[in-house]
Amino acid sequence: MDIKIRNGSILSLDTNRWLISDNPTCQILSQDENYIEIQNNNNLRTKIPQSIIHDNHLQIIDGKVVLSKSVYKYWVVDPERKMSKERLAELFRQNGELIFRNKEVVLKRAEYYLLRPDMLLSGAAYSGGFSYSLGALIESMNSGQHFFFEEFGGFKKMYLISTSGSPLSGRHTSIFWCAEENRLIQFRTGEGPGLPKPFLDSYRRFTEMVNPGSQLSIDFEDQAIEQLIKELKK
Repeated sequence: MDIKIRNGSILSLDTNRWLISDNPTCQILSQDENYIEIQNNNNLRTKIPQSIIHDNHLQIIDGKVVLSKSVYKYWVVDPERKMSKERLAELFRQNGELIFRNKEVVLKRAEYYLLRPDMLLSGAAYSGGFSYSLGALIESMNSGQHFFFEEFGGFKKMYLISTSGSPLSGRHTSIFWCAEENRLIQFRTGEGPGLPKPFLDSYRRFTEMVNPGSQLSIDFEDQAIEQLIKELKK
């Protein structure tokens, strides 16, 4: 799959590598009276209770079982995505500053561009929230039109990374990349000057900057960020 990003580059995504297969036919690795161990086309392994196989009337033929869509999603897809998201969040918290110091590398590979760590989640009370990809954020930062402050809260060259708050209470939290000091800085209510008021207007402007319309995402995000970190540490 080819992805055209805002800087005009075409990034190629290997969907066989970075998306969980939607084929619910799984190979049986082993089984006993209680569990059946299976493996899908991505080599994801899991154990499913034999009762699930029987209750859903799933047939075992030639060492394989065809799961229903709901069983496949619950037992194979969802656990992998949950684990991957948790590891992605932790690895990004540990290595986010390294990544932003070398942010142009993110724009060279589709699996890096499409990463969506939970830090890249912004929202406003009563208006919902949205996530955005690391690549879309970096392209906005490079555009010259991003939410940028020469000075903010005593720091210089500040790029907004994420924000959330309430237009009624005035409470807010914002995370910035400080290009002057090469580090991430977070402000909560009372800790900094806050975004230009009214908050909803600032929030909507930020939404337009980092949300180019595509909601494409990948699986195995933990593996993608591990690959990125390894590349940056060479």
